[in-house]
Amino acid sequence: MNFVNSVETRYMDFQGSVRYESNASSYALRAGCAQKMTPDELLQRYAAGERNFRGVNLSDEILIWADLRGADLRGANLRGVNLNWANLSRVNLIGADLRGADLAWANLKKADLRWANLSEANFSAANLSGTDWSGAIMPDGTILPIENPRPTPKLLSWLLMPFNR
Repeated sequence: MNFVNSVETRYMDFQGSVRYESNASSYALRAGCAQKMTPDELLQRYAAGERNFRGVNLSDEILIWADLRGADLRGANLRGVNLNWANLSRVNLIGADLRGADLAWANLKKADLRWANLSEANFSAANLSGTDWSGAIMPDGTILPIENPRPTPKLLSWLLMPFNR
């Protein structure tokens, strides 16, 4: 498989059906497959030791100061979620929908954001060291290259946009 043009994954939805997604633009789970979860339920399950939250729907929820280190949020719907000051170090966010999410001051150290949609997301003052951005749709709509994306002046400029207003 050529990962430059597409991604393919196999996952099990919450009803136990095996589903396939291919192509970076459709990598995130379709809205009909994602289970809506409250922040309290997510944090309780995380505290109980669960780490697999693939495809969960937390759109427009508030998770300020949440500690989700090492969680698997592949394909999650995190559109418009507030994750200010959250600890998301080593979190798997491959293919997640983070459009319009607020991640100001969040810790995303070594997070995996490959193929994630970050359009209009706010990363001001976030810790982004070691983050993998391969193929991600950035807040300004550009798509980073697959091979070894490095911070560039353009990448750094959108990180600082909220401070320049």
